[in-house]
Amino acid sequence: MSDVDDLPTIAAEQRVDMGVIATPVRAAQEVADLLVAAGVRAILNFAPRKLFVPAHVALRNVDMTVELESLSFSLKQKGQGRRPAPRRMTADRG
Repeated sequence: MSDVDDLPTIAAEQRVDMGVIATPVRAAQEVADLLVAAGVRAILNFAPRKLFVPAHVALRNVDMTVELESLSFSLKQKGQGRRPAPRRMTADRG
């Protein structure tokens, strides 16, 4: 495990092109800035906030609430709603 301060060195050594941000909201822009400074050219952002990156950096935002809602809708459409509760097995003492 590495410290975020090591990001520029690691990204340069490993030739990292893509980064993923899955941080609390307050840290997301700082991490994006570090990724850009390290030469990362594409970022996938899971943090629920708008990020600002230079035009040459590809940025995709993933809104987990929308994705979970979409997944739930898919289950309902396929008739795969909530599964019934499991039956309890009881011993016959008769």
